Amino acid sequence: MPRLSVWLVRSALLALMAGTALGAVLLAAPGFGWTEVLRWRPLHAELLLVGWLVQLALGVSWWILPRFRSGAERGPEGLGWLAFGLVNAGAILAGVGRSVGLDGLALAGRGAEALAFTRERSLLGLCALQVGVAERALEITARYVAERKQFDRPVGSFQAVHTRAADAYVDLQAMRLTSWRALHLLEQGEDASDELAIAKFWASEGGARVTYAAQHLHGGIGVDIDYPVHRYYLWARQIGIHLGTGSAQLALLGQKIAS
Repeated sequence: MPRLSVWLVRSALLALMAGTALGAVLLAAPGFGWTEVLRWRPLHAELLLVGWLVQLALGVSWWILPRFRSGAERGPEGLGWLAFGLVNAGAILAGVGRSVGLDGLALAGRGAEALAFTRERSLLGLCALQVGVAERALEITARYVAERKQFDRPVGSFQAVHTRAADAYVDLQAMRLTSWRALHLLEQGEDASDELAIAKFWASEGGARVTYAAQHLHGGIGVDIDYPVHRYYLWARQIGIHLGTGSAQLALLGQKIAS
């Protein structure tokens, strides 16, 4: 594991332990009458959401998603260390600032608005991440089927192969288009709940299809842990779990249409 990934994961584990300890104190506070302690709930949320989840995702991503470019395999490492410092400093400063009342979003009566703002953009960020994961998996696959030969022909020239790859490309473009549509509406300040559900559907279902096709078109090497394409499949599945199944998004949209 790269040194930067080690530090990111270690720091994430420290944030998890600190957030868990603070959460235990917050749970016990009402019983002991420690009302002043409850003001530190924002710090608890920052430690678990940013310090733990975001930092762990960064560490794992730096490890399992290399860039495969000439020169440095994972790009400039200095930017990764900068992100490491900014994530930790931001989590602590934002948590402490919100806890002592310095947060401009945490105004009276705007908690639900801030929560909806964060939730919508977090989900859309996952959709965008899924687009990137699927796109890179398809790029690796296109390169492989162009170089791999059977019967003195590239396997990409076979009808079954390029048809499967074309289907994956259509899924990828649908994922990209629906994500951009939801983002456009959010930035315009309009209601994007339907478009976000559609983007989540395509990111979950389309991402799974694209990465499965990428693994399938590689044949046996697609499941070899020494070859990178299986990492994109696992990453896409994890993102799909966070977004929710496609059937859940269809059920939500169906209820809205029926009502």
